Amino acid sequence: MDVCSKCNKQRMYANRTKKLCLECNTIRLHGKGTKELQEEKTKKWNLKKIDRELTKEGKAKSNYYNTLNILTSKGEFRVCSGCGSNQYLYPSHLVRRSLRKDLEAEELNIRSHCIARVVPDKFKLKGCDARYESGVAEQWLTMLDFKENLERVKQLDKGEYNRMILILEKWENRKLK
Repeated sequence: MDVCSKCNKQRMYANRTKKLCLECNTIRLHGKGTKELQEEKTKKWNLKKIDRELTKEGKAKSNYYNTLNILTSKGEFRVCSGCGSNQYLYPSHLVRRSLRKDLEAEELNIRSHCIARVVPDKFKLKGCDARYESGVAEQWLTMLDFKENLERVKQLDKGEYNRMILILEKWENRKLK
């Protein structure tokens, strides 16, 4: 322990050249003590956080995370709704976020699907999220929740629903030939 040249208290030096303790050196550099400086930084950080939340993107992300919290509290993310697995779960959007950003935080649009796991060769794609996003009717029909997903998409976006029906009809026609 050393004696600070400014406050004459026995403390470790923060500045050996000037023989100052941390508090005195902070006052020398910033004109404020460490506590005042920390409070000022906290206020600035809180203002940035408020500004970020007030932006459109910040509100959307906040709504999305609130929706995920609600679904988690309801027990939605305990098992994959596509295969029943309880590993590698991920919130999957039935209507893609790139198509409809406004449906990103919609509870009806979010399902719990696994993203990567070892599956039998007949599925070819790993994880129900990849199978759903593939746009391949044969992959869709291997999922336990596909009919329910189709009904949800019908309620959310008629255009996407019609696209999925068209894919299913084409697959059915090829299967019959």
